[in-house]
Amino acid sequence: MISEEKKAYNKKYYEENKEFLRNQNKVWRKEHKEELAKKGKNKYEENKEQILAQSKEYRSREKSKEMIRKRRLSKLGWTPDMYANKLKEQKGLCAICKIPTAPLCTGGILGADHEHTVPPKPRGLLCSRCNTGLGQFLDNPILLLEAIIYLAKYALEAQNNEQSL
Repeated sequence: MISEEKKAYNKKYYEENKEFLRNQNKVWRKEHKEELAKKGKNKYEENKEQILAQSKEYRSREKSKEMIRKRRLSKLGWTPDMYANKLKEQKGLCAICKIPTAPLCTGGILGADHEHTVPPKPRGLLCSRCNTGLGQFLDNPILLLEAIIYLAKYALEAQNNEQSL
């Protein structure tokens, strides 16, 4: 058993040398890639039935699903309560297009949008189309304004062409 003093020393050492140790580990794994793959495959083959049974049981349990959902939300800066409150506040509508839970593009689930900062800051709930659109514009309002100007320019030209006919 490792003493508390030794644990504290190891933790401090790891924190001070984290980047070096990660790089060292990455190099070792790269050098031993085939060996590790073979070990993993052998372990899987030896325990295949047990692994598949555990996996099936894990995926079917409601508690597991809730834990996975919590973990995914927390990575985006959200909690399940925050999500539920925002969903109620937005009345089940996407914050941008106002489509009710956008069943055609997300299967009825709104995505938890967030600022891409560390830590992430929650914004609102979006359908996948709107969320993807923001991502394509790199969450940059200037690019979005340029897109609006571009679309407006061609909409005006099309309108003028119709009137001249």
